[in-house]
Amino acid sequence: MPALGVRLPAAGFKVINQVPRSRLSKLPKNLPVFRYSAIPRDFSTNELQGLLNQSAFAGTNVGSLLRGRASLAAMKEPIRLATANHMDYFFVDSTAGSISYATHDLGVNLRVEIPDYDSIPNFDAMLSKVLHYAAAFGASTNDLELKDDGSLFMRRTDDKTVSRGGAVKFINRRSLAVARSLAGYPLLTSNHKVELALGVKGRLLKFEMIWPNLDIVRTNRLLSMDQMLANIKKGQVLADMQTQYPSDGVAEVALKDYRVFYYLPEARNFRPAVNQDIVPIISFHAVFKSKSGKTEDGGLFTPLLE
Repeated sequence: MPALGVRLPAAGFKVINQVPRSRLSKLPKNLPVFRYSAIPRDFSTNELQGLLNQSAFAGTNVGSLLRGRASLAAMKEPIRLATANHMDYFFVDSTAGSISYATHDLGVNLRVEIPDYDSIPNFDAMLSKVLHYAAAFGASTNDLELKDDGSLFMRRTDDKTVSRGGAVKFINRRSLAVARSLAGYPLLTSNHKVELALGVKGRLLKFEMIWPNLDIVRTNRLLSMDQMLANIKKGQVLADMQTQYPSDGVAEVALKDYRVFYYLPEARNFRPAVNQDIVPIISFHAVFKSKSGKTEDGGLFTPLLE
């Protein structure tokens, strides 16, 4: 079980399944298990050149960075460009499937220059760019995380400059990121994403894509709901770290709903561990009840695969 939670501070509690049958019927019969591939991702050199041309390293030719190799996938070492103190950097690592660019140069002195209120492209325009880069660098739109209603899941932020009275003078930075899913389920990691940040007048401030190639190593059958209930009763369960419990103990646990997702620990320096399984797990929304009737909501994780 991944290190997502902690042991329950109780044993011998009653477990009740209150997940609606309509929800349980949506559980698949089996799901694949993934591992990082040994095959590097071959990023488009034309698209990389386009990013470089917008960056602090404009004028650098991608061809010169390949050091005689025919493609990025043929390079054993990452490409690294950086200015003094890494104030600007541009890294490409085909083995880890990552591209990372960032600059601290906003391209405008915000202390003396007041841009138009919103001179940064809006989120719709930014999404179009993000989806373009995702496809151009080999990430299928079918592998993007969706919300429950089927719409695209996005992380969006605005950084605002405000006056002393608190009124917004202008937006100085805007970012948008889309995340990865596996087999139609969210991948619970902050790493696998495509993110774009723009500044005043559309200046490129950040681009990050982490999307390594993955292989399906096997497909496992899922446990039945009865099997999962039995595992919970036997203590094969972890509680969400933020879960609160009734002050006078836990006598009953009622399962209300569930969420399936894939999980892997954060990789150091974006370098994948090729022998580590990326497995689906299940999280139950649970209500903890004491003998006196006090209740608290929380989350439970239990094995999902046979």
